[in-house]
Amino acid sequence: MILISVKQLLGTSLSFGAGASLGQSHYPTILDKIRQEQTTNSDGLVVFDYTNVEDVTASYVKATLLALHRCGRLAAGSLSAEEALTSHNHPVSLEIFVVVTGANDDVKACINDVFAANSLAVLAGNALVNGCLQSAELLGVIESKAFQTLQLAAKLEEVTAALLSQTQVTENITITAWNNRLADLHRQLLLRRQTNGRQHTYHSLVKGNIYHGKILSSK
Repeated sequence: MILISVKQLLGTSLSFGAGASLGQSHYPTILDKIRQEQTTNSDGLVVFDYTNVEDVTASYVKATLLALHRCGRLAAGSLSAEEALTSHNHPVSLEIFVVVTGANDDVKACINDVFAANSLAVLAGNALVNGCLQSAELLGVIESKAFQTLQLAAKLEEVTAALLSQTQVTENITITAWNNRLADLHRQLLLRRQTNGRQHTYHSLVKGNIYHGKILSSK
């Protein structure tokens, strides 16, 4: 696990992350910290901690959290060429999964708006135990079927398409369809994936419930 303290980035005199310029000045520091610690933190989990941060602006979130999220999606193969070309901070490929902790309602509202505007989602919680969130809100947007699959994965903690096909018989969904759902959640950085030959096993970033944020948009 790699912890990014937004309050530490802001310094003792600031509790408000405002503006693209400030975010862009923090972005290289974030990348450097991840590169330095990634060799000893093989799980790839990056935790953006907003504890003691009163509020943030959309431009600051875009230049930090969203920019880093794009790096993870580039490694996962889900970043479009258009996104890569139009990103002010040029994304680099990082095999990471990004979650949010310690955010108050104002910060979560801003993150929600930014991710929803980009048709993306991110998990936000408070307590971390053994590298997993203990319950989480989903901020941004996600399709209902994908959200239900994400909740199943959190309940079981470790899933395969075959397991879901066997245990969720009332859904009448094929193994291929389950596999497509799980793979898409991995590309969205919402599930970890472990590959053994042709077998993919998916691991939840949450041990507990995943629920819609109070301000969640849906598509």
